Amino acid sequence: MINKIKKNKKILFIVNHDWFFTSHRLPIALGCINKDFEVHLGSNFSESKEIYIKNGIKTHQLNILRTSINPF
Repeated sequence: MINKIKKNKKILFIVNHDWFFTSHRLPIALGCINKDFEVHLGSNFSESKEIYIKNGIKTHQLNILRTSINPF
């Protein structure tokens, strides 16, 4: 018998504000969750953070300035 090793599939979305994620990427993220991906979101968060957590998206606070072009 061959043991199958289940690899954890993960995807990370990084956006400067969570409203952009909600309006443009949330359906994609939820589709990934339905396909057994572990979904992470790095962003500046507003009151929407609880919605992401309730839907199984792991959140990571990033302080990204919209006026900066350097992600580091």
